Amino acid sequence: MFVGREAELDLLRAELRLSAAGPARRAVVEGPEGIGKTALIRQALGDASKVRTLAACGDAGERHLRYGIVRQLLPDVAGDDPWTVGQAMCEAIRRSQADRPVVVLVDDAQWADRPSLRALCYTVRRLGGERVLVLVACRDADDPWLPVGLRRLLTGDGACRISLQGLSVAELARLPERAPEGATGGRPPKDMGSPGKAAGTRRRLPGGEKNGEPPPGEESGRAGPALMVLSRGPGATGASTGQASARETLPPRAAARLHAHTLGNPLHARAMLAAFPASVLADPGVRLPAPVTYAATFTRRLRSCGPRARALIAACAVLGDGCTLYEAATVARAMAGTAARAGADHSPETGARTEGATGARTPELDALENAVEAGVLVEEAGRAIRFREPLGRAAAYDALGAGTRARLHLAAARIAGDTGAELRHRAAAASGPDEGLAEELAWYAAKEAQHGLWHEAATHLELAAGLTHSAGRRDELRTAALEHVLVGGDVVRAAQLAASPNADPRPVRRYVLGRLALAEGRLEDAGRLL
Repeated sequence: MFVGREAELDLLRAELRLSAAGPARRAVVEGPEGIGKTALIRQALGDASKVRTLAACGDAGERHLRYGIVRQLLPDVAGDDPWTVGQAMCEAIRRSQADRPVVVLVDDAQWADRPSLRALCYTVRRLGGERVLVLVACRDADDPWLPVGLRRLLTGDGACRISLQGLSVAELARLPERAPEGATGGRPPKDMGSPGKAAGTRRRLPGGEKNGEPPPGEESGRAGPALMVLSRGPGATGASTGQASARETLPPRAAARLHAHTLGNPLHARAMLAAFPASVLADPGVRLPAPVTYAATFTRRLRSCGPRARALIAACAVLGDGCTLYEAATVARAMAGTAARAGADHSPETGARTEGATGARTPELDALENAVEAGVLVEEAGRAIRFREPLGRAAAYDALGAGTRARLHLAAARIAGDTGAELRHRAAAASGPDEGLAEELAWYAAKEAQHGLWHEAATHLELAAGLTHSAGRRDELRTAALEHVLVGGDVVRAAQLAASPNADPRPVRRYVLGRLALAEGRLEDAGRLL
């Protein structure tokens, strides 16, 4: 099922129609991995039965295989240099378009071999009145790997340049729950040492926010409840089987959260749909991991970084977007066994002392530069740091071991700018029940409720519930969290919390459940409970 891209489809189909009458046309489709370049081209060419397509696809493993792309397009073409090969391609294409228009398609051109690209450039320059559409798909039409002449042809006057962005929230809602080819869905995050026993396969986990910022995958602008990881056992069924679901659209809340997590990338969004049901995607209490479709690419980027840069990235994953270089570097020193600890005399990235303009060492700046060049972090004004995309933070956080994660959270707690952030980091570092910390969180939640910060208070009450050993106290705290969410106006979230097991015998729970029934329009239930 193809979703969205109506304007882009119209552009490509218009190029097809124009090329069918001549002269030759040029078009390029660009965008990041998984954005849907190939799917768009297939959709555009799907009904072009009167067109002959000569197609080739680049591969990272064949990037240095001379004329590999040319041999895919025209197996009989031979030559020793790009000009001879290009002239042979021209002649072959002219013969092919004698009876019907031709589309010369080169997909994943960023992996194409240079001799083939030079030959293609020669060919495109010499196609005049022929009925040909030269169509190139790549991640960036300005990629230096592409020959300068070819870049000018694809981006200059007379060329059609289509830059794909992520799908919108409405378009994501229409995606079928089907796993992308070769994907098995999201990788469950590692256990964060959450206190308390799990209920079934759901575990309440404290998050790693900075100054109230949601943890990886959370909705921005509002603090969510305690984090939760959903594990799908071997017997789990649903979209991960590869069969399309019967549902027509994804609920709006789930679609919005999926968009915030994946930025609308169809490949990664489908992988998340294959791994998690809509109810989990819609639940702000679930920390969404990076799907396997993204994790592999991120791992390659991470491995290209030096030890200091990796430590800085780990610290940013714990602190969250918007942290400063100073904060991240301070927290990074908590990673035992890395050169990011205080007292390191050499830069792992350069292997030598690094000095700034004043003669002082700048290992933090070198680490940041390394992480930026690797495509993991982005530096903003005031030495603020953020991940290039939300999935980057999720993948970096998932990659941390339990002990490292706890040390980083404790280090973050020591430099936290407010009590709430400090408590959340301490909760994330807890390895078991901590009654003292649980009561601190409950006290802080009470202060937030006094100021009308209902959702934030609910977040801290949920964290407190996960840290207390007493089952009775845990149920009381979760009842209070439910009440705060309901008072805050989030009826959907309140209904989700109410569905969780809770043996709180106090009348206040019946009252809260009655108010929830009234808000949902279940008047009979409300009358029975109130």
